[in-house]
Amino acid sequence: MTETGQVVEDKAGWLPCPACASERGQPQGIGQAMVVLLCAAGCMMWIPVIGWVTIPFLLLAMLVLPFLGTIPFKCGACKHVWWAAKPTRAS
Repeated sequence: MTETGQVVEDKAGWLPCPACASERGQPQGIGQAMVVLLCAAGCMMWIPVIGWVTIPFLLLAMLVLPFLGTIPFKCGACKHVWWAAKPTRAS
């Protein structure tokens, strides 16, 4: 992380894991999170009232997710998942 708080990755595309400090943190892609939210919305339609109220929020989250400026990372060593700012390439 730089002095301005911007996350910097190395040329291989990894970030160190905040849980175990392993150097095996890999970006997961935003598409996986969007699919999970879509599946959750599909399951909620079968739950009366509470599920029906929840569906618009899940769909809204799915549409807003790509514009948040963060992406999910997963550690290859401890399987910890965390969200970090979109990294910039180190020069």
